[in-house]
Amino acid sequence: MAIDRIDIDETNVIDEIDIDEDLNFWDESTNVSSFINGNFKMKMVAGSFYIPKSNKAPLWEDAHFICIEEETIGVADGIGGWAKKGINSGEYSRQLVRNTELSIHKPKDQRNQIYPMEVLNEAYFNMKCQGSSTACILTLTCDIVHAVNVGDNKFVVKRDGVIVYKSEIQQKGFNYPFRLGNGVKFDDPSVAQEIEVTVKIGDVLVMVQMDCSIMLTTLS
Repeated sequence: MAIDRIDIDETNVIDEIDIDEDLNFWDESTNVSSFINGNFKMKMVAGSFYIPKSNKAPLWEDAHFICIEEETIGVADGIGGWAKKGINSGEYSRQLVRNTELSIHKPKDQRNQIYPMEVLNEAYFNMKCQGSSTACILTLTCDIVHAVNVGDNKFVVKRDGVIVYKSEIQQKGFNYPFRLGNGVKFDDPSVAQEIEVTVKIGDVLVMVQMDCSIMLTTLS
């Protein structure tokens, strides 16, 4: 499968947002972790904030993870239509995230590198519960962000106050995203986008899905 490789220095500026104003959830209560990226010495600070659709269902159908030492994050958004069949798709997204973390924590190859597509494949094929979900996994290796995405999740890279990269979403139609699930009606990881983006110290990465956002900042 071809991988979309983007060198941000060669891309056009897309559009602008104000991180402090538009993403004002970043405060002292945010869960923050920091770590050094291998020999490249790029430090990443990662935090998450959950924005529920209602106060009656704080978990809803969404899940996310931050693996500190492995410099890898991800989100999964369960498809709410399963509720009509009495199935909580949040069980699927949360199991997908747990499987992803288990795969990430396994011993790596000699390069000690995380391969998001391999991680997603292993997580998917170990699913046991009913439901379906989108998924996005992102890892940092030296100055390259490697990502894999299925569905309408999105991440952006902001540099010096300007968005310089924005990932594309996968949809079959309006409000009809690609989604992982069991059965012939659903997708498997073979449909996933594989993305590589060159980043620099000081960049801000924001990964977003319906109800959960994760912000990362690379520092010196």
